[in-house]
Amino acid sequence: MPVLSALTAVYLIWGSTYLAIPICYRDHAASSHGRGSIFFWRVSFFMGWMRIRGVPKPTLHHWKSTIIIGAFLLLGGNGGVVWAERVIRRELASLLISTVPVWMVLLDWLGPHGRRPTLGVFSE
Repeated sequence: MPVLSALTAVYLIWGSTYLAIPICYRDHAASSHGRGSIFFWRVSFFMGWMRIRGVPKPTLHHWKSTIIIGAFLLLGGNGGVVWAERVIRRELASLLISTVPVWMVLLDWLGPHGRRPTLGVFSE
């Protein structure tokens, strides 16, 4: 059941990105501003949720690493998707992005000291 709820959360939260991108363009919002606001609201929601659950405040070290990772995700990951959605349809972009977990498993297998994926990897 935890796997199902995690996948549901990923599909709803991550999938909302593909719905928000065309809305940002339709409303003539700058693409970086639109993407940044999406991240801002998500972070605000989850930070509030974690604080309600009693998780301690993040340290300066947490903020530094989060900013670095966030910059790569925002500029590289989502920036590439936003750029791609100017050329291809949103459905195709989301379909291509949904194959990323399969590519990660395959690239891990083909890399140095790679582990061959078991059937459990694909059925979890």
